[in-house]
Amino acid sequence: MDSDVVLAEIPEHLRYSPSKLKAYHFCEQRAHYHYMHGLRLESTSSEALMRGKISHRFLELWHKDHVHPNESFTQLYTKEFPSFEQQMLVIWANTMMIRYIGRYGKEDLKRYIFHKIEERFQVTIVTPKGREVYLDGILDALVEDLLEHTIGPWDHKTSAVNMWTADAVVFDAQLGQYVCMAVGQGYPINTATINQIYTGIKKVDNLANTPLDKLFSRHTIPLTPTQIEMWTYMLGSKIDKILDNLSLEKDKNLGAHCNYCPFKGACRMEMRKEDPSIYIEKVLTPAIKNTDPDDIEIEEGVVFE
Repeated sequence: MDSDVVLAEIPEHLRYSPSKLKAYHFCEQRAHYHYMHGLRLESTSSEALMRGKISHRFLELWHKDHVHPNESFTQLYTKEFPSFEQQMLVIWANTMMIRYIGRYGKEDLKRYIFHKIEERFQVTIVTPKGREVYLDGILDALVEDLLEHTIGPWDHKTSAVNMWTADAVVFDAQLGQYVCMAVGQGYPINTATINQIYTGIKKVDNLANTPLDKLFSRHTIPLTPTQIEMWTYMLGSKIDKILDNLSLEKDKNLGAHCNYCPFKGACRMEMRKEDPSIYIEKVLTPAIKNTDPDDIEIEEGVVFE
């Protein structure tokens, strides 16, 4: 992306992060309300998210500055994650990271050069339908392997409920987007790596006794230019589909997963070609943001479901 282009100035419908594309994959309309109307239901303080955030922070300090978890513990425990719930997870993550460095520490220092760590990448791509869109995301790491003479993004997986396999790496959409973004920044990418920290073990005392191969795994796959071109094409096609469907010009049906969705009423209105703006403004927004709606005279005949 050109340095004079500020991401915040780009229209929302032209900006795509891995998490945003995942939300659209689950339900395009729900993602539309989330990103276009600002109706954000997802919790940012769940235990799983916080566990991942803290683990990523320990990894960042280790890979960037070789700071051992015991050295970074006080900073994270007292300053960065000071609430009681967070501190309990810092203790857990510290125990996990000590074992992680016991498994990978020497290899990390001798074999790899970490060129980018937790850095934001912003690049433009042109979709198959000729639309210029922007990819945005924070790469966990961009790593050069001095032994294999390769370079590629690493994605730290800290929320998986099962251990990854090498065969599954090529199917990870988030890692695929990281590859496309790194290539867009001009890096000669030829590998992609899943670096997994298994979070299925929640108790600190269990972490100390679990075999290392049950806690950690790294799987690196080689990439050809053809594979990267295919990923870029598929990514652009996915965005084209989102942009085509946002208008709701084609018929859609509600599914079983819609029954308890708070946006169901708005979806029904849009499918009937009715304007849901009043419903969104005066019912959904106050309910989700926990604010009182302004007094408004609802036009007779408008039915909110």
